[in-house]
Amino acid sequence: SVIQTRPQWLLRSQPLLDIEKIKGFKSVTQQQIIRFWLKLQRLPIPGRVLLEKIFVEVIHARVDANPLLCWPGCELRRYRGLLCASRPQPKTLPISGVYWNWLHNPHCVHQQLGDLYVKGAAELDVTCADLPNEALEVRTRECIDPSLKISIAGRVGSKSLKRWLQEFGVPPWLRDQVPFIFFQDKMIAAPNLWVCTEFVAKNNDGYQMSWDRVIYS
Repeated sequence: SVIQTRPQWLLRSQPLLDIEKIKGFKSVTQQQIIRFWLKLQRLPIPGRVLLEKIFVEVIHARVDANPLLCWPGCELRRYRGLLCASRPQPKTLPISGVYWNWLHNPHCVHQQLGDLYVKGAAELDVTCADLPNEALEVRTRECIDPSLKISIAGRVGSKSLKRWLQEFGVPPWLRDQVPFIFFQDKMIAAPNLWVCTEFVAKNNDGYQMSWDRVIYS
């Protein structure tokens, strides 16, 4: 299919366009596909000049580039061979020192980050965390020591946060929005992504952590 999804990249069910598959169509059809795809997401449809820019500046940009094309109400990016369109993303502020008393409030609402949840183990294929009976700290990437090495359940080796985010396919424009859960300066988890090895629950008898990020519309 020309339209794909990548929920594992924290993009939920957001429709993405496969660039190589688009190239297999005639020019007029390519433009029709892009218009249809943007309309599907209720995003502003570009005129002829902007459509040409999508092909020149985004689709055919250098392989090592991270192109971004903006017009009122829309931002268009290319990532790992796919086109991604969204409403303009506001600049996020670094977050640290936000404490979450999960025992009394398993649903945490944060204006910038969105919703964080803790619930008992239910899904067999989800790695659960062994959580301390104390408040947890929520941080974003900019407030985490870049030299910190992290070991993740189900993965080999100890790597930096930057390396893990790349390995998990998290798009660059979302990496400053991801909440990381800490306890006493040790990372417990990145909800929806991983649980750190030290905090994996034995026999999976622990808690699932999840995150619903803010979607700007």
